[in-house]
Amino acid sequence: MILNRARGRHRWKTTPTERSQSRPKAIIGACHIGFSGALALGAALAVSAAPVSAQSQSTLQQWLAQDTATGDWGGARTQLSNDGVDLALNFTTDILGNVTGGIEQRAEFAGMWYGTATVDLGTLAGLTGLSFTVAGALTQGRDLSGDHIGNLFAVAQVFNGDTIRLAELYFEQSLFSDQLSVAIGRLAAGDDLPRRTPTATT
Repeated sequence: MILNRARGRHRWKTTPTERSQSRPKAIIGACHIGFSGALALGAALAVSAAPVSAQSQSTLQQWLAQDTATGDWGGARTQLSNDGVDLALNFTTDILGNVTGGIEQRAEFAGMWYGTATVDLGTLAGLTGLSFTVAGALTQGRDLSGDHIGNLFAVAQVFNGDTIRLAELYFEQSLFSDQLSVAIGRLAAGDDLPRRTPTATT
């Protein structure tokens, strides 16, 4: 990603200040959706566009009400969870277009598959409070910022080149009735930063 951005910056021989003064600002049109959201949106549009039988509509409603896109795998997913193994696979995509300004007017796609396996070693092996997590990411697509805009801050949140990488690999021990947890390994620190819960305003 850094190399792609560097190539974009080196296309001009001026300083960043001169570039900002001489080149028009880019206007970005963007669409950011997840896999489940895309399926749900597509299904809803299909239902509104064409009449369906009562049975088909009932099946669609049941699918939309599921917590996951692929369901319970005939009970296998629930059985795995009961045994202490939870699996997840998510797909996120950024479809972005540079409407005006920058280097050239183009649209690009960037996507990421993110798979996670969490093993509760308390359930599986009797090691109370201990869990193991491993996660990997497969990213693909093009960098709209580096290739077509030339700005320093990437507009595609999920762009990381065409790569497969290990995202997380760690053990976590919960203590004092889950009031304290200690993790060791490769972690995504941002996932555990404290967050302020929004309060309702009138």
